[in-house]
Amino acid sequence: MTNTQKPKDSYQAGSCNIGDFEVKRRMRSAWLGLALSLALYIFLTINKVDRWSYAWEFFPLMIFSSGLIQAQSKFCFAYGFKGWANLGRKSDRISVVDKEALKADRSYALTVLTRSVGVAIIVTGLIIGIS
Repeated sequence: MTNTQKPKDSYQAGSCNIGDFEVKRRMRSAWLGLALSLALYIFLTINKVDRWSYAWEFFPLMIFSSGLIQAQSKFCFAYGFKGWANLGRKSDRISVVDKEALKADRSYALTVLTRSVGVAIIVTGLIIGIS
């Protein structure tokens, strides 16, 4: 019996373009975004700003949501749009040349980006609502 499944850390057009090293980088950026968001929230609250000033939360929340979603999906939307994949270290990036693979990557990159923006908008809206 032959196993036809690809290893979990192999390039798969439209679904996986980063490996463990890049996933860890995305998680670090997610934690950074969360920390920045919390620090901004505290700063804005202490300074008793108007509620619409909390809209600035979108930017660190975008860092958080994009890092988290990319890590979870093992797919970097920037790499997907550029036609790259990296399943190793930073210097191991490859170019995706197959036209169908590029099409699948760009489509999924748009999905990952849309999810990231959506999460950042929803959480920002919730923060504005409670402020």
